[in-house]
Amino acid sequence: MTVLALNTLFKNIYKLQPGHYIEIKKGQMSAPIEYWDVFDEQSNLSNKSEAEIQEEVIRLLKTSVKYRLESVCL
Repeated sequence: MTVLALNTLFKNIYKLQPGHYIEIKKGQMSAPIEYWDVFDEQSNLSNKSEAEIQEEVIRLLKTSVKYRLESVCL
């Protein structure tokens, strides 16, 4: 079963949006705070060739996998 939006199957329990967190101090909960947005990392591709874009995607994927492997092996 999939629950859409910020709802859950539980009463008064909600999901946070991706890239957000909350702080709880002395029993008080903050409003959701954004720490990441997919559109923060935009690059201008209009002046790059298809081959350059492919090379950049492969480089970024390899870097991402390397980071994941390092975090798993710790």
